[in-house]
Amino acid sequence: MTECKGIGFMTVGNPIIVDGTITWTDSSVPPTPSFPNVEKIIFNPPCTIVLWSDKTKTVVRCTKDNQFDEDAGFATAFIKRFYGSRRAYQKLIAKADRQPKDLNK
Repeated sequence: MTECKGIGFMTVGNPIIVDGTITWTDSSVPPTPSFPNVEKIIFNPPCTIVLWSDKTKTVVRCTKDNQFDEDAGFATAFIKRFYGSRRAYQKLIAKADRQPKDLNK
């Protein structure tokens, strides 16, 4: 255990990143599963389709109430893939700590 200004944290060695997979020099730390690379992005409004290197795809659709945006489409597809489903990251967002907006600034 190493102390840093009163906060304890474990030192586990140096990360090594090869082809998107993170491993550690200390074998007691389990490796992080690799995340596939983006092979292709297809913008077909109102849809964004991301093709991954593991031969899967993620499709997201802009609602009719919103304007199609390529950045938002890709970001949403990436988050959907990372978290496994739209509902999974919506649950995470629902738990966010929301601070009141200070209108006097």
